Amino acid sequence: MKTLFNPHFVIVICAAGLLAACQTTTESIPDRFADADVDRNESLSRTEVAAYFADSMFDAADANKDGNLTLQEWTTHSSTSHPAELRAADANNDGNVTRDEARTYAGKRPMTEDFMKGADTNKDGSLTREEAKAYYASREGPVR
Repeated sequence: MKTLFNPHFVIVICAAGLLAACQTTTESIPDRFADADVDRNESLSRTEVAAYFADSMFDAADANKDGNLTLQEWTTHSSTSHPAELRAADANNDGNVTRDEARTYAGKRPMTEDFMKGADTNKDGSLTREEAKAYYASREGPVR
């Protein structure tokens, strides 16, 4: 009786399965400091910090990805966002907030000021990676 069993085929299938099982899909941990350090000088200015905060919020809130936040997008994203804040951020009073307007607004917010004051231990007006890590570790635990 002739068999339809091909041992080479089985070896190839088993090897492929084994390789697939051994592969790890490690997600890379985002380097928030490097993402925020736009000028790549290994320190963060107040402007870079504000832009990073604003961009993070903006990207999450801009539901239709049109580059403008409407009042609905502004208030839907966060339960603490109020229409008055959108009006304060809307520099040209067109009823929407652009990324640049959000960045400017973030630069004036207490959150940015508090972060800079708390993290800038040597008081030079910019943050090193070590200062940022130490700041977050003091609030959230060690960075992993």
